[in-house]
Parts: sequence; C-alpha cells; structure tokens
Amino acid sequence: MRADICDPGDAEALARLKVALSELGAVHRETHQSSLGVDLQTFAVGGDELRVYIDNWSIDVEGPEAVVQAILAILSPA
Repeated sequence: MRADICDPGDAEALARLKVALSELGAVHRETHQSSLGVDLQTFAVGGDELRVYIDNWSIDVEGPEAVVQAILAILSPA
C-alpha cells in the first residue's frame, strides 16, 4: 500500500511522521539518492519493510497495508 503523507516543506507533518516511525519501532536501513531527484529511505518495521519516498513535491510511504494504515492512524488528528 502507498500513501501520500505531506509536502516536504511541512515541518509539522514531517515531525509527526518521525513520531509515527518511532512509535512503530521503525529501524532505518538504507538511504538511496537518485539523480532523478527522488530519494528513498528504507526502514524495518518488525519483519516488514517500509519505503519512504522523498522528492520536491511530496513524501510518500509504501509498505504492507497494516504498517501504512498504522502510520496513517497515528498521523490522523485525534
């Protein structure tokens, strides 16, 4: 599953994403930088892999539905 999280300039949303990753116990694995302007960071979340894509327009996450839904639940307003 893939979900658009925020604009890369949205510091508040980016801080909430970092909190969500921390709450899920995400462990950073690798960062890949592309000449096309899209960076990819991979995280281990339990036995699953979560990918975070960052470009000039957005920050997206992609991974198993349960992990992405958990991130969206943490990010959604109370």
